Amino acid sequence: MTPPNQPKTQHRSIRVPDERWARAKAKAAADGTTISAVFNAFLDEYAPPSEADGVDVELT
Repeated sequence: MTPPNQPKTQHRSIRVPDERWARAKAKAAADGTTISAVFNAFLDEYAPPSEADGVDVELT
């Protein structure tokens, strides 16, 4: 059984300069979304799921 409040996706860490993070966070909020949603949309555009099919990648 999954514990309550367990995220459905794994936590990832990336390095982003503070100024860039603040700008992105403010824009996401103004657009009514989150940084996570923005990153996920970008990653789907950058590497569409159909292109990733069959690709072996080590997740760290």
